[in-house]
Order: sequence, then structure tokens, then C-alpha cells
Amino acid sequence: MSKELERHLIVEVIPAEALAPVLSGECAGGQFPLGSSLAQYADWTLVSHTFALQVDGAAIFTAVFETIAVSGTLD
Repeated sequence: MSKELERHLIVEVIPAEALAPVLSGECAGGQFPLGSSLAQYADWTLVSHTFALQVDGAAIFTAVFETIAVSGTLD
């Protein structure tokens, strides 16, 4: 059996109308409205992320998650 890393790249676009209340402090909790796709990576390790504001007021969030994937063959 060998251990290999499995990595996934997640890209989320946060529309300006959803981002503005968070940045202005109007949103309770102050959390960015990310999609539910990140929930499946709760047990993975976050390797890298970026948060880039766009000219139109939106933002692009990217994250790279990794986990150990065990694969093997039966002889």
C-alpha cells in the first residue's frame, strides 16, 4: 500500500451585494458568505488560500485542501 496526497482546488465567487455587508460590519458574525461546498473539506488540511477583491466589488476566494489518500492493490 502506498500513501498519496489528494488535493482539491476550490474557487468561490462572492458577489458584491453579499460581500458589502460583511466588509461594512453590518453582517452579524462577520463571516464571508462562502458556498456550502467547503463543508465537505472539514477533515482536510487547508494548504493555501487567496482572497482577491475585484473592480466590480465582488471577491474571488480560492483554497487548496489536501488529505492522505490510501490506495493499494490486492495480490
